[in-house]
Amino acid sequence: MNYNGLKNFQIITRIKLILLIGFLSLIASESAATHLIGGNFTYTRVGPDPTVPGNVLYDLVLEAYMDTNSQFWDPDPANPGGFPEDSILIGIMEGAFDAPGGADFVANIFLPIVDSNLVEPNLPPICDTTNFLSGVGVYITRYQRRVSLGPTAEGYWVIYDRCCRQPGIVNLNAPSDDQGFSYNTWIPPTNTVNSNPIFGDTLLSFICRGDTNFITNNITDPDGDSLVFSLAEPYVGYMDNFSPDPIGLPGGYSNFVLNPYIIPPPPVNWSFGFNATQFFGAGGFQNIDPETGLTEFIATINGIYVAAIEVREYRNNVLVGAIRRDIQLIVEDCPNNSGPNQDSTVLDSAALDPITYFVKENDDFCFNLNYDDIDGDPMELVVTGDIFDPVITNPPATVNSPVRDTGSVSTQICWNTSCNQGRDAPYIVQVIVTDSNCPPLPLYQTIEIFVDPFEIDTIFGLDTICSGNNPFNYSVASDSGEVFNWNVTGGTILSGNGSDNIQLEWDTAVSVGTVTVEGTNIFGCADGPISKDIAIVTVQADAGPDVISCAEDSIQIGGSPSANDPGFSVSWSPGFGLSDSTVANPLASPGVSTTYTLTVSAPGLSCQVIDEVEVLVSEPVPTGLEPQYFVCPGDSLQLNIIADSIGWKPNLFIDDTSITNPIVYPPVDQQYFIDFIDSNSCIGRDSTLVIVRSEVPVSAGPDRVICLGDSVQIGGNPTVPAGNNTYSWTPVASLNNSNIANPIAFPTAVTEYIVEVFNDTCTGRDSIIVLVNDTPSLSTSNDTIICIGDTIQIFAFSDGDVQWTTDTTLSNDTIFNPFVYPIASNTYFVSSVDTNGCGSTDSVAVDVRNLPVADAGDTLFRCRNVPFFIGGNPTGPFGSTYLWTPSDGLSNTTVANPLVSLDGDMEYQVQVTDDIGCSSVDSAFVFIFQVDISAEDILACQGERVVLSATSVNNRDSVTYSWIPTVGLSDSTSPTPTVTVDTTITYWVEATDLAGCADIDSVLIVVEAPGTASFTTEAAANCTNVELVTTNTSSGSLNYQWFVNNTLFSTEESPTIILDYTTSTTIRLVSFSPAGCEDDTVVDVDLGMFEEVLNLEINNVFTPNGDGINDFFEVQADGEIEQCTNVQIFNRFGTKAFETTNGVSVWDGRSAAGEPYPSGTYFYIVSVNGIDFKGTLTLLRD
Repeated sequence: MNYNGLKNFQIITRIKLILLIGFLSLIASESAATHLIGGNFTYTRVGPDPTVPGNVLYDLVLEAYMDTNSQFWDPDPANPGGFPEDSILIGIMEGAFDAPGGADFVANIFLPIVDSNLVEPNLPPICDTTNFLSGVGVYITRYQRRVSLGPTAEGYWVIYDRCCRQPGIVNLNAPSDDQGFSYNTWIPPTNTVNSNPIFGDTLLSFICRGDTNFITNNITDPDGDSLVFSLAEPYVGYMDNFSPDPIGLPGGYSNFVLNPYIIPPPPVNWSFGFNATQFFGAGGFQNIDPETGLTEFIATINGIYVAAIEVREYRNNVLVGAIRRDIQLIVEDCPNNSGPNQDSTVLDSAALDPITYFVKENDDFCFNLNYDDIDGDPMELVVTGDIFDPVITNPPATVNSPVRDTGSVSTQICWNTSCNQGRDAPYIVQVIVTDSNCPPLPLYQTIEIFVDPFEIDTIFGLDTICSGNNPFNYSVASDSGEVFNWNVTGGTILSGNGSDNIQLEWDTAVSVGTVTVEGTNIFGCADGPISKDIAIVTVQADAGPDVISCAEDSIQIGGSPSANDPGFSVSWSPGFGLSDSTVANPLASPGVSTTYTLTVSAPGLSCQVIDEVEVLVSEPVPTGLEPQYFVCPGDSLQLNIIADSIGWKPNLFIDDTSITNPIVYPPVDQQYFIDFIDSNSCIGRDSTLVIVRSEVPVSAGPDRVICLGDSVQIGGNPTVPAGNNTYSWTPVASLNNSNIANPIAFPTAVTEYIVEVFNDTCTGRDSIIVLVNDTPSLSTSNDTIICIGDTIQIFAFSDGDVQWTTDTTLSNDTIFNPFVYPIASNTYFVSSVDTNGCGSTDSVAVDVRNLPVADAGDTLFRCRNVPFFIGGNPTGPFGSTYLWTPSDGLSNTTVANPLVSLDGDMEYQVQVTDDIGCSSVDSAFVFIFQVDISAEDILACQGERVVLSATSVNNRDSVTYSWIPTVGLSDSTSPTPTVTVDTTITYWVEATDLAGCADIDSVLIVVEAPGTASFTTEAAANCTNVELVTTNTSSGSLNYQWFVNNTLFSTEESPTIILDYTTSTTIRLVSFSPAGCEDDTVVDVDLGMFEEVLNLEINNVFTPNGDGINDFFEVQADGEIEQCTNVQIFNRFGTKAFETTNGVSVWDGRSAAGEPYPSGTYFYIVSVNGIDFKGTLTLLRD
């Protein structure tokens, strides 16, 4: 059976046994009654047990929230047996956190109750609890005991398994009161010293349907562990309604129903549509911040819901503990109320967003928190966090908290951080802003303050380098204002000391170097030194000296040695002609001269060193022997060659076969061969053919075709074999030389050239025809002038295609009409080639002219409506035309320096155009001295002190002011005089600067008389308090504020104020006119005892005849006294005829059975709040 199967089997077996035991014990226990709501189990490690060596003392605490509406609820200790119980039975079970086989029984322990209190919802007085959260009763009970536990390598589970929950829970399967709890916490192995975090808030959670609601889960971990919050499934445990308490199990937690205790215990049974990710069903919402625990809920259906929150403790990323908080949430319809909002329009420079701040350690900073409430409710701002506790954070931050005000609240957080307060994790500040409406809608915020520590973590740069590859760069991560001091062992800093990046040179004689750095941030915090060791590897390559090799020979290349370390890898390139390109000294036979590159690398490193060697392959040095020679029959010819050692073959018709210049005289064609050794000691062979003819063999070459204007070389290849030849070409006019073998011809028409060659008595001739083709026609548009920055189209005219010389300022180089946009003068060349390959060229010159210099003049400061000239000196070059815009205030828009008269500031622009149409633009500002009263008409209250403020603009030097009329002004020459106004008045101010410019402005002060605040009060006695009904009799007022004992109570026109008897209260009314002018009045209200305030009216005659007039005997009062009023009616014989029931104090003259009483005199006793009023009354019937 696998673990899941075993677990399911154990659960089923336990349920069967619980049903049996529960049935037998049901009569004997009241504990089956529903009472549990939520809570959490925690422990605190106290230390070693002084009485039992090896044991550790722990304080175990269960905080359980209980329903006071349970039928067995009786918190009186004198009545044992009800809830809350005097003590509870818990189990200590040994097992790891995941406990795959369950946790095993160790001990049953009773926890006694040590405290219990009624939890009151924190609602403002404005809330009517008879309609909102009515019937909600919650007690928090605390059970606690110190226990001694032996050493454990697995850990302990502390368990309180108990039934039952409340009935009618929406998200649990019915009946929900058959589902219980498993309160538990896990204590890690003994060698891990840990205590659970402690919740600091009291949990009574109601949420408004449709609103976003928050639970803070305010928690503190005494060990400073990292806490991770998550939403979790509540546990149902193993107890049920039939056997709700482990006390009823034989052996308690040692009973096999609970031993071993399967971890985790079973979760609650959800109703359809609800689960761990949807506590409130499909229309709801739930979310928890895993770092702060701030939880958000939205519910759309009223009722009671359950949820759970798990908090895990981590230390160095290792789990050291976990606790759970079971919660019950009440969802109700709430009166309309808009909660507080943060005003984040202006944020401090340290703010990344309204709730995230970033500063460097040792920096001083302050930031403001501003909140408002659109309903204008009284508000309270509470700011908490460890940064304000000097025991935890030193130096601490400061804040003014709590802050209370109406409509808006603000505070400022300031912190002078120190150099030891930087850390990666943020400092957490919790903000709660609550309004005083019903219900209050608190705004919860978690503000994160990141204090950036100054830390030098890593030196960046190579840690293994090749010697000699200097320079090298090393750096650290940095921020503005940080200074770093570097030290280097085994090298020299070239630059950058003091900054975050240095450049250095490593010594070639060392194998290990060290880079060390320490630094200081902009606020004086220091860190370091840290060091980085550098391995310096020296790699050397020697390809050896350059060598010479004859063709087809081989030669060894490389140095002695080629690499300075036999463990280094070598590589030669190119590889052709080498015996092995990966050995240090290969044999090279490249065939042609080749430069070989040797690369030496250290294995695993990116560095390498190269060297080169050239293998010069020597071909035999040419002998200078021609391929053919010519001689006339019977003639001889001397041959001349260059060589060190020779041998001619055959030895025929040659005077000496061993010399370099023998004479040959063959009678017929003869081939001669020569073997030789050249100057490089390389062996070679050459040959020649000596031709013997009676006529010289001449070749003028093939006929040629050229374009008009071109030239061509004529003659054969060769024209005649080598020998004692002379040449004569005709015609000579179009030749560069008529007496050479291959002259240059440049005919202008078709020409036949004839060549005659003479060799002793032999001659020969040949001819060549050179055809000349015309070039194509080509012309261009005229040279032109443009303005710099302009574009112009140029043209080419030809019968064939055209090609413009490539230029980046040409739009297209293959069309006849491209656009050009040169930035400097340029000539564009174009060519055209016909089908014969003949071409023509032409060009277009474009002269680029600079734009004329436009000068609209300097910025001017002038007087209002006083004429002056504008423009430069000069405004443009001589001969230019002008256009000024706008025309406002100008005498002429087409002259260089027009006359100007202005009422206000103006920017003018002038366009200057030269004689070829090039134009440029400049602008100038004109600022007019003006005075301005920084307000439109002012609405003021009668007798109010008003500050007038005049400012001048565009003034030169100082300005003087003069106000009129001067009546009432504090200083008629000040720019900001004050005046106390009683009537509507207009003030004028004249401002004059030192340049003599003057200007005036005016302001109308409209004075409004304040309204008159007045009111009356009437006290009406209620059973427990007094309703003070106000009647507002103010005149000329629009808005009101009522203060009760100096605290804002209401902004209604005539509110009703609830007061206690025998109190003295000060009521102040502030009225505001439409202009905001205020008046106030104060009334002191002294209330006596109930009977002094009570205004009771008892009629002593009534006629119950059904005519609708005086049909009833009733007691009337100004207030609501029905619930504390009792009326008794007796006839004259003392028989009771009527008595108040259910607060009804009206008698219709009938008996309880409905029978009418006869006319007559009756006696009444009216008891109001224990005070009796007696008298007689007359009942009259027709």
